[in-house]
Order: sequence, then structure tokens, then C-alpha cells
Amino acid sequence: TDGYSKTGHVGSTKAYYDKWNSLVDQELEKVQQQECEEEQQSKTQTGGHLPSSKAEEDDLARNEELAEAKKLWDERKRKEAGLTLTVENEENITSREINADTVGQHRVVKFKNCKNCVYTLPSSLSSMIKLFIEDCTDVTLNISCPFITSNIEAVHCEKCVLNISSKILTVQADLCQSLELCFTGAGEMSPASSNLSSMPSKVYWAGCPDLVVKSSGLVYKAPSEYQALADETGGLFGSSCYEEVQFVVHIIDGALQHERILRTVDNLPSTAREMGLQCDGTEESEKARLAALEQTTLTAKSKGGEHFKAGEYAQAAVEYTRALEHGRLHDYDGMHLLFSNRAFCFSKLGQHEKALADAEEAIKAEPSFTKGWFRKGIALHALGRFQEACPILGKALELEPKNRQIKDALRFAEMRVAQQGRV
Repeated sequence: TDGYSKTGHVGSTKAYYDKWNSLVDQELEKVQQQECEEEQQSKTQTGGHLPSSKAEEDDLARNEELAEAKKLWDERKRKEAGLTLTVENEENITSREINADTVGQHRVVKFKNCKNCVYTLPSSLSSMIKLFIEDCTDVTLNISCPFITSNIEAVHCEKCVLNISSKILTVQADLCQSLELCFTGAGEMSPASSNLSSMPSKVYWAGCPDLVVKSSGLVYKAPSEYQALADETGGLFGSSCYEEVQFVVHIIDGALQHERILRTVDNLPSTAREMGLQCDGTEESEKARLAALEQTTLTAKSKGGEHFKAGEYAQAAVEYTRALEHGRLHDYDGMHLLFSNRAFCFSKLGQHEKALADAEEAIKAEPSFTKGWFRKGIALHALGRFQEACPILGKALELEPKNRQIKDALRFAEMRVAQQGRV
């Protein structure tokens, strides 16, 4: 992402919100391109195209799985669209009730690209599934009806207010500017409880500077300097990805507080406190905390390696990110390896700016780490910054003078610099 635009919106944020769909689309394009190539080959060969190696056979099988997954995803989106009432492109409406007659047979409501409007969803609405608010500005929603999923999502909104008076357990807010969530009456947030029948209310958010949450006389205000808050988490995502750092706001010890979201081994959202990764000050508790963190770090690293070997680079990057999140909490001495591995994943995914950022982090963590310099040089080369790549690859070669791979990369970079000089 590119930070905040002059209007206050988070810039280039659509790519983040749709990144997993985008990755699937990219892989599907590769499948389609490969199918076209194979069709062309079949015109000149008899018996069709056969894989020439085990690796190619595996790639073909994976591509078929991705294509099938895309078909299923498209079908799911088609069915969701049939259930969804979309209120869009409305402006300057002082009051509008979205009642049963408005909704009809729809069970999902989406407000999209509306400006300076006030809407009410009355308690008489029933059997509603979910509520989405997207790309809205200066919109107030008075929400009194229940939702089966007990979930509301807001994305890319600016100066919007959600007055929630029905029981909503989860609000997900992404890449919003000056969003205010007011939980009142029956909708007041529930604190964490040992009583399983009383689920706690949570607000998950990422990239939402100036977020305000109010409930039961309690007020939470997210810091305006979102990047500074992300820095406090260890700067694991590089300067281009601060909006990806996720937090949760909930009631802890009688106050609305935020905590950094970590992922469990099973990829479920949690916090250091909930995972028992905080100690009570005793030596035994500290040892137990460090042991748990180390185990989680190593497990995520191992899973990342397995996904990478299978060619599942996006999932490998997710696992390496989880390892980094937990590793920084116990001063893991292999942080440079994790950054380097994730840089390699980003390179494979064509995300060379992210690969460059991770390579630089690997070098910071361990300046004598050859792969860190090599990954940085390769990322610069992929970005067309050949002149910058040469001294970086030269440093890598200085650390490992006999490394043929580094020698070849440096030679190619020098050739490209020479070619540019002749243009």
C-alpha cells in the first residue's frame, strides 16, 4: 500500500483487501495461459501433452485444483449476490428506513458508495444474515435488527457512525478513516467471561486511524499515528504494509483496550494474553511463556517450509509471518532466516517490493547473513534497479566468494547495467 491519500483515505488499499482473491486470480491466469500453450502444442503433437517430469506433473495437478477452487468460489459469490440487497450511490438522504418491504427476500444488506446519508435497520427485520458497509462517506447507520452471524463488516469508509442497539458479537473494520462504533442498550459490548453462554464482544480492526468505540460509558480511541502503533508491534510487515497489522478491541478489566492479534498454530485469531504468553512475574511462568513461544515459532516455521516445498508460496508467507510474530516476543535468534524465507516467498509471488523490505530486515537482524544480501540483490534486479543491485550482490559474493548462483546473478545485473548504458 501507499499510505494515506491527500483526502485521508488509505491509498492503494483495495489490493490489500482483495489480496487473497487476487492471488487466486493470478494463479488461474497461469492455468489458463498454460492451457493455451498446451492446446497449441497439441496441434503439432499426437497423443496430447504429457508432463515431462514429476515436478511438471505436480504443477499441473495443483493448477487443476486451483481452477476448481476458483469455480467453487465464483459459484459461492454468485449465490451470495442473489441473497444481497445493495444500497449504493445514494447521496444526501436525511432519513431512510430499510424495512421488510425494502429487503424482500434478501438476507444480506450492503451499503456501498453512499455519501451524507442516514439509514435505519429496525428491530422488526428478521432472519438477516450479515451487514456490509463499503466505500461510504459521512453515513450514519442505526442498527436495531439482529443478524444470524452476529457480524458486521466495514471497509474503505470515512467519517461513518454505526449506532448498534442489537447484539453484535463481532465487528470487522478494515482501512477506514474516522469510524465511530457506538454500542447501546441491548447492543452493549459483553466482557470476556468464563460463562460460555455469554460470548464476549470484539471489534477487529486494521488500518483504521482515529477509530472510536463506545459502550457502557467506556470509550476507546485508536491513535491517529497508526504507523507508530504498528511500529510498536515490531515492524514485521515492512513500511509498505502497516495497514495489515491487526488489533482487537474488547473489554478487559473493566476498560476498552486494544491488543495485537496473533495467530495460533491452527490459524485462529488470538492475543498473547489469551494464548497464555504473558507471565505473572515468577521465574517459572517466564520459562513457560518462553517455551510456548519458541514451540509456536518453530511450528510455524516448519509449516512455512512445508508449504514452500509444495509450491504454496502465499500460505508459506502466512506461516513465516506467524513465526515472526511469535519469534519477536522471545528474541528468537533465527529472525534473519524467517525474513529471508518470507522474502523468497514474496519473490515467487512477484511481490518484489515486499521481498526487498524483508531482505533488508534480514540484513538488519544479521549483517553477515549472505542470503539476506542475495535476496536484496535479486529483489532490486527484479524491480529493474540493476545499478543498485550490483554492489549488493557484490557484498553477497564477498561473503561467499565461491557461490556460483551469486556470481551468475551479479554477472546478469552487470550486463543489464551495460545494456542500459548503451541505450
